Amino acid sequence: FKALLFLAAGSVIHAMGGEQDMRNMGGLRSHIRVTFLTMLTATLAIAGVPGFSGFFSKDEILWQAYSSPYGSWALWLAGVVTAIMTSFYMFRLIFLTFFGAPRYDEHHVHVHESPKSMLIPLAVLAVLSLAGGWMAAPKFVGGKDHFEEFLQPVFAHAEEVRAELPARAHHDEEFKAMLLTMNGVAVGFLVAWWIYIRKPKTADELAEKLAGPHRVLLHKYYVDELYDAVIVHPMQWISTNVLWKGVDAGLIDGTVNGVGRAARDLGEGFRHVQSGNGRTYASWLVVGAVAVAGLFLWLGH
Repeated sequence: FKALLFLAAGSVIHAMGGEQDMRNMGGLRSHIRVTFLTMLTATLAIAGVPGFSGFFSKDEILWQAYSSPYGSWALWLAGVVTAIMTSFYMFRLIFLTFFGAPRYDEHHVHVHESPKSMLIPLAVLAVLSLAGGWMAAPKFVGGKDHFEEFLQPVFAHAEEVRAELPARAHHDEEFKAMLLTMNGVAVGFLVAWWIYIRKPKTADELAEKLAGPHRVLLHKYYVDELYDAVIVHPMQWISTNVLWKGVDAGLIDGTVNGVGRAARDLGEGFRHVQSGNGRTYASWLVVGAVAVAGLFLWLGH
């Protein structure tokens, strides 16, 4: 279902002619119905709605976070809070993208469904998102979890370690934990529905009332800004002033160009020696003879 979410997002972007901001979409479900249905399937799966594949995997993860000898109620609670947040922001995506009035210029953006080469993979993944988890369904009525059996050879060593540790919880508690998680998922859905469908001005009102927290969330906790300040900008400065201007242009280019200039200047100086004047050549001959004679005298001494 995660693969389906990414590919369905690509289909929406394709339909919108490259637009990626959900705040500039709205009302797309009637224009790109296949993309809408497949993305809704993935959303229901990742939110952990019963029957979809994500329900089975999320329930198993949360149960192990609580019942494992290494687990605790705090880990379980963190997982449940995350599940509620996931439900909220995924249904926010669905409501902003596919419901409500269009928030784009319909004269410039011609929404169109994606071609079959994009829709067929979406349909295949949607079927798996819906039916894939049922391999684990017999576990709930006392049967086998076929998916766990399929993966057991991969986790054989972990199973041996876990078998040596005392169990912390009984499986009859799993059903209660599952009900609490399902209620949390429902809360996330209802909050998203209330804010973005029932009272669509609520989001703007909350943003005005909670300007500080909204600004922090809008800037994604300023992680990108911090990364730019600590990593990107220093690397750009080093690359420009040290590696490019200093090493590349100064050292490497300077050495190569310096050798070339030295050879040119040396040739320019010696060029004047070749004057074509016989008297000058005779003078240089005498100078050379004296120099050679002096060399022999020095060597002989």
